[in-house]
Order: sequence, then structure tokens, then C-alpha cells
Amino acid sequence: MTICRSVLALPVLVSLSAFAQFDSLATDYAGDRLYFVSRLAQAGTSQPTYGKLFLADRDGIRPVVIYQREWTSTPRDGQENAGYSNYYDMKAVDLARNGGRFSFSAARDCFVSASYCGTRDNPYVFGADGKQFVLQPPLSYEPSFGGTLRLSSNGRWGMGTTPRMTGFSYHYVVDFTTGMRTEIREISTNMAAPHWRSHAIANDGTAVLSFDDLSIMRPTGKVESLAPPFSPGQLPEFRAFRSPDGAAIDASGKVIVWFSDGAFHKIRLDSLQSAQLYFSREQLVFETPIRDSAQNDGRRALFDLSDDGGRITFLAGTTPQLFAMNTDGTSRKQITNVPEGVTTSTLSGDGNIVWYVTRSGRLVRLNIENGSSREWIGALNVLDIAPLTYLKNPVNVSAGQPITIPAYLAAGQKVSVIGNGKPLPVLAVLNGRVTVQVPWDALGRLTLELRTDSPELWTPPPSELEVAILDPRAFQPDSSSVLAFAIHQDFKSVVNEQHPAAPAEIVHFYATGLGPVSPPVQTGEPAPSAPLSVLRNTLMCTGGDVRYAGLAPSTVGYYQISLQLPAQLPQGEATISCRFANDPDTLSRLQFVLPVAH
Repeated sequence: MTICRSVLALPVLVSLSAFAQFDSLATDYAGDRLYFVSRLAQAGTSQPTYGKLFLADRDGIRPVVIYQREWTSTPRDGQENAGYSNYYDMKAVDLARNGGRFSFSAARDCFVSASYCGTRDNPYVFGADGKQFVLQPPLSYEPSFGGTLRLSSNGRWGMGTTPRMTGFSYHYVVDFTTGMRTEIREISTNMAAPHWRSHAIANDGTAVLSFDDLSIMRPTGKVESLAPPFSPGQLPEFRAFRSPDGAAIDASGKVIVWFSDGAFHKIRLDSLQSAQLYFSREQLVFETPIRDSAQNDGRRALFDLSDDGGRITFLAGTTPQLFAMNTDGTSRKQITNVPEGVTTSTLSGDGNIVWYVTRSGRLVRLNIENGSSREWIGALNVLDIAPLTYLKNPVNVSAGQPITIPAYLAAGQKVSVIGNGKPLPVLAVLNGRVTVQVPWDALGRLTLELRTDSPELWTPPPSELEVAILDPRAFQPDSSSVLAFAIHQDFKSVVNEQHPAAPAEIVHFYATGLGPVSPPVQTGEPAPSAPLSVLRNTLMCTGGDVRYAGLAPSTVGYYQISLQLPAQLPQGEATISCRFANDPDTLSRLQFVLPVAH
């Protein structure tokens, strides 16, 4: 019975997902034009590899806005690398469905000290003629703008959102025809800052907000909660309006659709009569909760609504697929069936066309009515394409852990990494991202510095790591998946819904930060297969018998946990929890959920 193998293609599974190169999509009323933000550089060009705005239409794909990064050096307090950039890295594109106006945000970066760096987004608005609309400067008592903008279908109105980490978010409505805007309103929220697409604005300037309560913001700046007064007899109705995960409003400003408490809901503002489309999560035909069509991280259930308020599109499933449904609850159907899954999408104003991006990086235009589709960008080879960002300071890591430093690297550019003045082994340079291993003997603060052979190209400032001997983390190459990454007993395939684990089978999980092993391994060296480097600490698991726990042979810095499953398994999914005998806190960080055959 094989527990460990020396050949394991783990590094291949760690590579950057292609869909991460697309930030956001927005299309017009007929779905004929698509604006999208991507880090991809067109073949044969010298375009920078951070966020740029592109347009796809009948004439092909071409860049619309590209900002070059500029750095202002401001050395201070002994930090020679201190400084800040302009706003250059684009994200969060929106388009008025009449095609007359588009908006996007651009991020800047800065480095102030070894323990602090602030970043910020700034919104920009342009007409179809390329003329920029300049927002009125905030008043002296208001916070600065920042954040993102949503546009109405007719292009007259915009709603700005500036999230804060203090439990409040700032909002305003602007009329582009007059240049007037409301005061910037501060709204309390107990939720994490909602995704920018979880709000929307109608053609009359009415905006719908997703916060503690479902709320609307009028063009006057008045904010009204739509939640009914609480009473024990109306608890289900009250809960439907609490902490919505995403909301949309039709072009007329009369129909609002939102997702809350595991269900879609619909309300007409002219009647204020709520009508649930579904009454409980159990009544949904999907086996898993609806997933986020913008970030695909499972925390938000964002969706798109047609201009007439009659159709929504959304993602569902552990390998997310697109679904379409009328807002009266009829004609619900799955409209994609791609093996790799869909990660982001946008619906045309007439509700007939949807553009989407797959996990392999394909950009597709789909006609919902007749099912015809066209692939605009094929599955991508994303080598030498990377975001221009760096590790936020400080980062908690474990001894021996492989970490990736995103950086702006040209193809063939040589790179080295220094940790506390000593060279670290570079494990891979892929997608412009540099992977190194934290030294096994590191403990406490570790300063990483990336150096290249091309001094004219920007490289990130030093990154501060806080290294611990123990920091157990399950290895998960796909952060959007709710299932654990596991390999079947014979090491020939990954455990997934199409190939579930069998009763009594040995499955192999992977992790970092599990601590010392015997015999130890040198930093940068692959783990041996004979003898195996086993954990010194005793690992105990519920839901399976531990057959091996130690370094994964032929990998650098990864641990392997091989468990034999019980002969009797639950229906659908099994949950396995592991902890060290001397560290009960491990239990909260080492949990594996995997599909099983009953």
C-alpha cells in the first residue's frame, strides 16, 4: 500500500489561475460592447502588466485606458525606499448600458515604513467621447472620495462607495448632467465591507445599498431602510431584509432584487410588498450556496439584473456555472457547462447576452436565448504576466513555508531574494511571481528584499515576515473552492465531485507550518522519500486514521497527511479535523472537507 511517492506534481497545481488576470466586466444594453479590466498584455506590445482597461466589440479587442506607473520617492525615518505612486492599477469597471459613460477605479501603492503601507483606490469617470468628468472636491468636513462608482443605465447618475475598516462606509450620489452631488453620507455596517457590485443605481438616481438593512439612497442624499419593524410574528420577513449579500435595482427604479438568508427576494418600491422567490436554502436546486459572480469567494452572492427587472443571472455550484432565471421565479436554467467553471460575468441590459470568464482564462460571449456563443480570448498561458503588488507588512508565515512575492518582472529577467542579509533559494519564477522558501531555522522577524539584474524596472520594497515554528495551514491552490485539496490513494488524480473518495480509501492532504520533522531537511532541498521526514509532534485526526504525517516527498516546504477513511461514510461530504496533541488551537486551522462516495 503506497503512502508516499517521490513524484508529485504539486508545484504545477500552485501556479497562478488564469482568471485572476481579469478584474471586472461591464457590457451595454444589447451586449455588443464589453469593457473589461485585465492584467494581460497584448501580444507584440510593451503594455505594462498591471490593470488596464480594454474594449471588445465587432472591431476586435483594443486598449482604452492605460496609465503608466510613476513613483515619487520620499525617504523618511531612515527608510530609503519610502514613497508613493500615482493611481495606475485599474479595477472595478462599470458601463452605463446606453454606452454613453464608463467608470473605473485605479489603485496606487506606497511604502512608508517597514511596518506600514497604505493603499487606496480612486474613481474616474469618462464619456464615450473620452472626455473625463471631474468629481467635485469634498467639502472640508467630508472624507476624500476614493473607492468605486456604479453607473445608472442611462448614464446620468453615479453612486460612489468608499469602504472603511472602522465599521462605516461613505456614500454619495452624483448627477453627471448638472455636476451636483449629495453630501458624502456615513453609513454604519456590522458586515465586512461589501463588494462594490453589491450596490446599484437606477435611472432616476435611486440607489440600493447592501448593509445591515436593505436600504435605498435618494438623489437628495436621504437614506431609507426598507426593513419592516421587527415583531416576533414577522421574523422570516424581517430576516429577509437583514444583512443582504447583494442587491440590484432595475432601470426604472421600481424593482429591487436581493439575496439574503439563503434566498432571492424581490420588492416593488411603488407597493413595498415583498415577494420571496424562494423561501429557504433547502428549496434551492443547487447543492451548495450561490457563489460570488465577481470574486467567487463564497462570501457574496452577487448577480446581474436586466434593465426591466425581469431576469437575473448568477453563479452556483462548487465548480461554478452560470444560471439564468426570471424574477418571478420561472424559467430557471443552467446556461453554461464548462468543466473548469465560471468565475465572473456581466449581463446585457436587455437580458439576452452574458459575457463570462472561465477559470482557465477564456472570455466568452453567450446568447441566452438561442445558446450560441463566441470565444473572444482562449485559454491563456499566463507566463510573465503579473500584478504589480507586493506583500503587505507584516505577513505571518511558518518556518520552511514556500511563499510567493508578486512583482513586475520581464521575461528572462534574473532575480534573487535576500532574507535578513542572506540569499534565499528561489524555487520558481512564474507569471512574474517569485517563489522562495522561508528558511527552516528562521524565527521572528524576517525582511525579504527582491533584487533583479534590470535596475530600471520597478521591484517591490522590502516585505516583512513574522516567522513562527508552528502555523498549521491546509494547502488550497484554489481559494474559491469550499472543498479541500486532496489526492487519491494511487496519486493519479485529485479528489473532486467527479472522482469522490471511496470508503476505507487512503487520501492525501497537504499543508504548511506543521513544525519540525525527523530527519530534518536543508532549506531549498526537496523532502526525501527514503527515509521519510516524519513529524516530531503527534497529529491526531477525527474522521480518519493517520497513516503518515510528514514532509511530502520531492516537494519543498509542503507537508503530507495521509488518512484512511472509515468504511462507513456520510452522504455527499466528509469533514476531517486534525490537531496536535499539545496544541488544541490547531483544530480551527486544519479542517478538510472532501466529496465522498456513499
